[in-house]
Order: sequence, then structure tokens, then C-alpha cells
Amino acid sequence: MRDALGRFKKGQVPWNKNKRLPYQVWNKGTKGIMKPNKTSFKKGSIGDKCAHWNGGVRIHGRGYIQIYTRNHPYSCVRNTVFEHRLIIEDYIGRYLTPEEVAHHINKIKDDNRIENLMAFVNQSAHKRFHKNPDNVKPIEIIFDGSKF
Repeated sequence: MRDALGRFKKGQVPWNKNKRLPYQVWNKGTKGIMKPNKTSFKKGSIGDKCAHWNGGVRIHGRGYIQIYTRNHPYSCVRNTVFEHRLIIEDYIGRYLTPEEVAHHINKIKDDNRIENLMAFVNQSAHKRFHKNPDNVKPIEIIFDGSKF
């Protein structure tokens, strides 16, 4: 059933009792012309077994580098962690909590040298550092790589 504008009413299906579609399907008559997809993944292809494996490195949409780390307690859904956080964690010898913020001193997101990184206790201290670096207390800075 359709309303006055020609749209299907709620609860109505757009085909008749014989389950035929009221329009021509886009790929009707293409059997033999269309080729099967050869680039499909094999079942169980995960990590280095996958054909598209690039060493576990990917570029985040905002320009940060992410590393595949399967056993990290704060990894995202894809089991990746930002590389700058991993470098700071390796240097200070513990995991950074989700509240702690890593900062690039020269504001280049993929420059992950240890002398270019800082870590703050929370986002508030990080924002205050951007406005005025002298406005941050020394106890709010976990790690300062500029002192190397």
C-alpha cells in the first residue's frame, strides 16, 4: 500500500505476494559478464598471516602513527596504540592511563623522537601548557623530553 505521495506505508512490504520485486534488479542478466571477486580474505587471516599485513603500522586519520599491540591494556578496538604513547611508556617504565596525555613539542604529529615528547597528568594541564607553558605546575608534567 502506498500513501498519497507514492511512498510505502509503515509495515507494508514493497513487493507483492509472489515475492517479486516491482522493479528491474540492477544486475539482472549479467551472469557470465561480471567476474568473481578474487581479492577476498581467507578465513582466519589475522595479523602477519594476512596478505595486506604491513608490520602492524597504520596512519590514524588525524596524522598520528598507530602500532598494532595485541596485549596492551589500553589498546583500541583494532588492538592499536599511538606510537608516541608507547615511546613514553617504554621510557618511564609503566603504562600511561587514559587520563594522561602525550604531547608533541614541535606539533608535528608523526615526529615521535623522545626529545620531542611530553606527558601530562590530564587534559587540563595539557591545554594550560598550550596557552602558557609557565602556567603548568611541575607535578603535572609526568615526562619532559625537551630536557634531553
